[in-house]
Amino acid sequence: MYELPANAKAVIQALNFSSPSASDLRKLASADWTLLLTHHHFIRLTIPLRQTCGEHLPEWVRLRIDRHIADNAARLEKLKARYSEIADVIRDAGAEHMVIKGFAQWPDFTDHPCFHAQSDIDLYCPADSILKAQEALLAIAYVPEEVKKGVNADHLPAMSRANGWYWKGNFFDPEMPPSVELHHCLWDRKSHRIDLRVEDQFWARRAERSLDGMVFPALAMVDNLGHSALQVLRDCIIDAVAPERLYELARFLHLRSNDEAFWRAWSVLHDDRLRGMEAIAFRVASDVFDCQFGDPVAQAVRELPLAVQKWFERFGGSIFDRGLDRAAAGLWLQTALIESARDRRAVVFERLVPSRPVSLKAFENRDKALGPPSAGARPVTLREKYRRYLALRVRARGLSFFPTLWNGARYWLSTKNLSGGYWNLFGASFLFALGMFVFFLLYNLYLLDLGLREQFIGLVTGAASVGAVVGTILGGVLADRMGLRRMLLLCFPLLAAVCALRVTMTGVALLVGLALVGGACASLWGVGLSPAVAQLTTSENRSFAFSLILAAGIATGTLGGFFGGHLPGWLSAVSLANANNAKQIAILFGCGLVALGTWPISRIRFIPISHHNRALYPRNPFLLRFLPAMAAWSFFTGAFSPFANAYLSQHLHIATEHVGTIFSVSQLVQMLAVLAAPLLFRRFGLINGIVSTQIAAAIGLVALAVTPASAPATILFPVFSAFQWMSEPGIFTLLMDRMLPEERTGASALMFLVISLSQAISEALSGAGYLHFGYPVVMFVSAGLALFAAMLFRTLLHEASAPTAAGRREFAA
Repeated sequence: MYELPANAKAVIQALNFSSPSASDLRKLASADWTLLLTHHHFIRLTIPLRQTCGEHLPEWVRLRIDRHIADNAARLEKLKARYSEIADVIRDAGAEHMVIKGFAQWPDFTDHPCFHAQSDIDLYCPADSILKAQEALLAIAYVPEEVKKGVNADHLPAMSRANGWYWKGNFFDPEMPPSVELHHCLWDRKSHRIDLRVEDQFWARRAERSLDGMVFPALAMVDNLGHSALQVLRDCIIDAVAPERLYELARFLHLRSNDEAFWRAWSVLHDDRLRGMEAIAFRVASDVFDCQFGDPVAQAVRELPLAVQKWFERFGGSIFDRGLDRAAAGLWLQTALIESARDRRAVVFERLVPSRPVSLKAFENRDKALGPPSAGARPVTLREKYRRYLALRVRARGLSFFPTLWNGARYWLSTKNLSGGYWNLFGASFLFALGMFVFFLLYNLYLLDLGLREQFIGLVTGAASVGAVVGTILGGVLADRMGLRRMLLLCFPLLAAVCALRVTMTGVALLVGLALVGGACASLWGVGLSPAVAQLTTSENRSFAFSLILAAGIATGTLGGFFGGHLPGWLSAVSLANANNAKQIAILFGCGLVALGTWPISRIRFIPISHHNRALYPRNPFLLRFLPAMAAWSFFTGAFSPFANAYLSQHLHIATEHVGTIFSVSQLVQMLAVLAAPLLFRRFGLINGIVSTQIAAAIGLVALAVTPASAPATILFPVFSAFQWMSEPGIFTLLMDRMLPEERTGASALMFLVISLSQAISEALSGAGYLHFGYPVVMFVSAGLALFAAMLFRTLLHEASAPTAAGRREFAA
């Protein structure tokens, strides 16, 4: 990054085009000006500062900059003479070229080339000319410089003549020998992995320019703007934005903002993708130097992809703000622009994973080149130096790796454009899941402490299941009468109160009744979650939103298990409970977490939905096809998963502690699979993605059935579980996408009713089947059910056979 001194902000503000202010400029002390006039990345910006704000500069500063301008003008004359010589020998060699950058930035980017800091001579040569041009330069004593690792690879190694010059501290020294860079491309596709092919078009439109009687081929003005913008974009990606280049681009945009003919030509000659890339650089220039835009440019900036707009929100600000992680910003901008997922992964790997350190032998050679240590210094062995080098390298990489990854994760999440209402729902879901995990983990243990046995626990569990079925039916009624928000607001405190009564009441009949009511209350959340997510998202981010909230639920289960298991001990340790009531207090704490979920729900504002002439439960062809397919899939999910722990323990004879480990790993893999599901659905389509995960789950279950040993099962079970869960975000998205907003709650209630009944029947039949036929036989039958469900999803619910909700509304209208 070209890091600017802190007081450079005063100069940038003074150079703003729309709202310049020199007030801070006049406050700079002599020491500040000395730093600015010796800063190698900022000093080039002092020339336009002298042109625009000369009256606000101290006298000695004006004189210093005037000397720089005079030196730069003298350097320009020598550079023109050198170019004329080079152009002649290249032409004589039968090669073609055009000048890019440098003095070719005149007239629109600068008043005159003497006000543009001159450095190298940059020439673009077509593929059939570049080697001829290089040989011609070799013939007149130009020697290639050493290739430096990591330097931009859009040109051959720079070539220069030795003339005995040495650095004297003058950045504009007329005697400084110019290098010649022969460019083979105008955009480095290979390094940046962003496919922009502009060379042929730009070359075909090249034009002759004249500067003080010297004629040279250069880019057409519209293409010169494009190339300059691409240079700024490249600088943003590699974290090396040159302030003077950005200023000149802003100057061009500002002066040409009302040139309608120019911007019409720009819109015609540059395609949509190229204009989009240029628009990124235009916005950076505007953000820093506050330049005006022509209407076509403003439109291109407004139409930047969401990922790029989110990049500006997160990493934009001032491009020179060192409070931001600019290296991370460049990486995530690059990934937002790369079209290939494979290339995105490669770029992230290259930027985050450190390259191989130099060998000990290479380090020794480098150490020798530094010369002997200073007199009196403590002697240090080569191996000790090498260990220090490795330690510093690891430390530097470690310090950048995790912040870059964290910033990238936050940026990536922002590109999903999830609303504040969704995040409130997400927070409520987290509190609900965490509180209920604590409750279910400890409640049965609490009942055992009361002296109640397994038979009664089974009765309570069955009552809760019956209550869940009743709750799915009531959920649609309550949502219809009260509205979705009020139903959810009722669900949280009511469920918390019922669960609290379940650990404060002791009557057997009362506990069974409360379990039934608790099951009904808990099911209201399941019924309301899908339509709530659907209403708070769009068709573009709905699949991801379901994946995220479901994956978070799985992760919360892992956290809830740990938290709930240790909570009684923690409460006892701080004297909030004793050995007799620790579990009871911990369960009440879990109930409090559920009740706390009322607060984020209260902050959600759902869009009012018309209930005019609508049946309580929707009746449409898609839902009639969806429910049988969902029933078949629910038969499969209820056939094995509830018995998985028994299968691993009794059939494969895996120790109990190892079963727990397998389930923990399985939950982690499930979470990752659910998060990755939107990628699958985006690549293959929603229906095909769901079907593929269902087939994969069937194959995984067959593999488990034929596995005779425990070792393969430790791998196969998490894989099977991942594919089984991976389809859920797609299934929820599919149903919500195909329902009208006023139909979603009723459709969700019917779906959960079908799931509950199907799984209850499947669990009863499978339990008997495992007892009479053994695990492998029933698992084979279950895999067949999964394939049958996949066939139903593929044939009954294919996109061509089911109109979208929007399409049905339009048809009805």
